[in-house]
Amino acid sequence: MSVRNVLVVGAGIAGSTLAYWLARYGIDTTVVERAADQRSSGSPVDVRGPALPVVEQMNLLAPLREAATLARAHHREQQRWPDRLDPLPIQC
Repeated sequence: MSVRNVLVVGAGIAGSTLAYWLARYGIDTTVVERAADQRSSGSPVDVRGPALPVVEQMNLLAPLREAATLARAHHREQQRWPDRLDPLPIQC
């Protein structure tokens, strides 16, 4: 018996990533989320180390670099992504 449909509960970083990969491999995927809208706050997502190859395979590295922010002393400032691969925390 093969899996054809999957329900992913939660549209956070893990749920969204799982849904992406399931759909990429041809599995019908539905994501449900309790929150009605995007949250205005949350934990920064730090994309480095083993996450980098995954983000590259998803073709998301360039958009993440463009959206990168640097959090310092309880404020955020917009910053360009450096040329080296030391990713900055990303607020989603």
